Amino acid sequence: MGTQLEEVYNYMMQYAMVSPGDRLVVGLSGGADSVCLLHMLCSLAERLGINHTDIIAVHVHHGLRGQEADRDAEFSKNLCDTLGVGFELYKTDINKYAEENGLTVEEAGRKYRYACFEECCIKYECNRIAVAHNKNDLAETVIFHMLRGSGIRGMRGILPVRDTIIRPLLDMDRSRIVAYLSEVGMTYCEDATNASCDYDRNKIRHVILPAMEHINTGSLTHICNLAKDADAYYTLTDKLSEQAYDVCVTELKNKYSISIVALEKLERLIQRNICYKVITNLAGSAKDITSQHVDALLHLCSLQSGSEICLPYALIARKSYDAILVQKSKDYHVEDDCFVPQEISVPGVYDMTDWGTIKISLVKRENIEEISKNQYTKMFDYDKIYGSLCLRRPEEGDFISVNAAGNTKKLSRLFIDCKIDRQKRSCWPVIACEASVVWVVGLRESYQYRVESQTQNVLVVQYIRKGEQNGRENQCAHQ
Repeated sequence: MGTQLEEVYNYMMQYAMVSPGDRLVVGLSGGADSVCLLHMLCSLAERLGINHTDIIAVHVHHGLRGQEADRDAEFSKNLCDTLGVGFELYKTDINKYAEENGLTVEEAGRKYRYACFEECCIKYECNRIAVAHNKNDLAETVIFHMLRGSGIRGMRGILPVRDTIIRPLLDMDRSRIVAYLSEVGMTYCEDATNASCDYDRNKIRHVILPAMEHINTGSLTHICNLAKDADAYYTLTDKLSEQAYDVCVTELKNKYSISIVALEKLERLIQRNICYKVITNLAGSAKDITSQHVDALLHLCSLQSGSEICLPYALIARKSYDAILVQKSKDYHVEDDCFVPQEISVPGVYDMTDWGTIKISLVKRENIEEISKNQYTKMFDYDKIYGSLCLRRPEEGDFISVNAAGNTKKLSRLFIDCKIDRQKRSCWPVIACEASVVWVVGLRESYQYRVESQTQNVLVVQYIRKGEQNGRENQCAHQ
């Protein structure tokens, strides 16, 4: 077995890329890299424990480059016939596909290719997708990510294995691939667009990397070693960040809440990882999420309550006293957290949609051993309540009695004192008799309606969070 073939085999074993009996889809463009990959996999098939019939090559014709693209497709088909492997051709108008999906042509090409690979996997019951990224591709990607400010995560470049995707040639540079093909007498197709510097990656390939190699002939290897170190470093910190994430972040309906107190106890690196994960989870993508966005989210912690920033993918982040709330801006409507006002009859049970349920009962004072001190179960002197009770949202002019002297406080002031997020105040549930508030649910009960020694009838009001037996966590959930 040749030196290069042995190295690729060892690299595949190191990362457990293939197991005996696996079935492979192989991306085949007809270029040097993919031809080398397919030839090597066929040469190693027996040693890997797979059959030639378990290898399916996929060629994607993007509807670009005219006759040159037709030539590549024909070449790929003939190569597969020669090697005795399966062949599938996919063809589309990638310009139209890009326009329909709001992508650049380059992004659309990649998305469509991998969609074809996945479709072929299903069709032939394959469990691995082999693509021909090499050492040069890895270095180019690291530089590309560095220039875009993607941080340590981006410095990992391209991984040897990601889900079902394997990259057997990732440790082999382009010059050795060409040398291998020459040694085994294999021809390949040249894509004229690869020589153009119209694309950013081609500028890195033809201008930046050669300049680096001129400064230091080992720069390609050094960049790839940096990628390996970055991956090891990222893997370790990611584990630590996952543990801290569960402490700092609460995933609520349509938004994530980050505890500022918990976040500030962590090292800045872990803080940044947590913020990055919140953004990418909500965005559904890591593309275009840079260090600048992560730093902006972190900086929000030091700003005053109510401060907001905009993030990619139509995300909005807002400081709410001791938390940072991140959500898609189009998803936020105050009315989503509101409920229909309801007149209260005693006894009764009243639904407040996502807020939960209010349960009301009337009990004789003599039957109560102890006045409840539970935050979510309150007792009031029913005979002091004149007029009808209503479960509703706060209204202009609402007030609450705060002491025996009869002093009152505006409800708007109470919300500020209790650090209730401004966006939530208008929908916070209250039980009131006209403008006199009996209970701001979960926050403060009125002194005016307290139970005393001469009380005869006690109004018992219990707040039950939806799906739970108590509302202990509800206050945080709606702040």
